[in-house]
Formats: sequence, structure tokens, C-alpha cells
Amino acid sequence: MTLGIDMEDVGRFKLPKTHAFVRKIFTEKEIIYAYSKKKSHVHLCGMFCAKEAIRKAGIGSSLLMREIEIDRDHKGKPFAKLAGKKSRFEISISHTNTHAIACALRRNGRH
Repeated sequence: MTLGIDMEDVGRFKLPKTHAFVRKIFTEKEIIYAYSKKKSHVHLCGMFCAKEAIRKAGIGSSLLMREIEIDRDHKGKPFAKLAGKKSRFEISISHTNTHAIACALRRNGRH
């Protein structure tokens, strides 16, 4: 197993949903989810951290950030899909009004 972690300042993510950075990093589903929340920048930042943590836990730069999608199950627990397939990562995301952090644990196997 390998572990990845990332932490970011949420202020960096106070961007309109049409911003080029948002469109480059996040999938349409992630954008819809984040901008449905009052503090969209906090949710964008948390998902960004999760994507970075996944990359650090074992896939490196082999996938584009948009090929890693952060979704939630029916209870709200986040999970990742890599290029449309459910991954072999356990992820956790947490945030405050100023920072977000995420960790990813890669289970045995490829992704």
C-alpha cells in the first residue's frame, strides 16, 4: 500500500466556474457539485487535494487531473474514478474555511 496527502489554501480556488483552470482540472460532474454549494471554492479545493493525493500515492502524472474524478456515494463518502473506472484508492477529504486536506491510500493492485 502507498499513501499520498495534499493540503491547499482554499482562497486559491475562488474562481468562476468558467475559469480556464477550473475547466482544465475538474470534470463537469465535479463542477456541478462544487458550484451547487454555498462555498464552492472550499469543495473545489478539497477535490483538488484528493486528486493530488491520488497522484502522490502511486499514479504519478500518468493521468490528467480531469481523468481523476472525485464522486460521492449515497452517504456522502468520497471515492475516486480513474478515467471512468472506480479506483483502488481509499480517500478522505477535510476542510476548514481556510484550508483543505486530503489523503489517498492505494490498495494492492494497479489502481
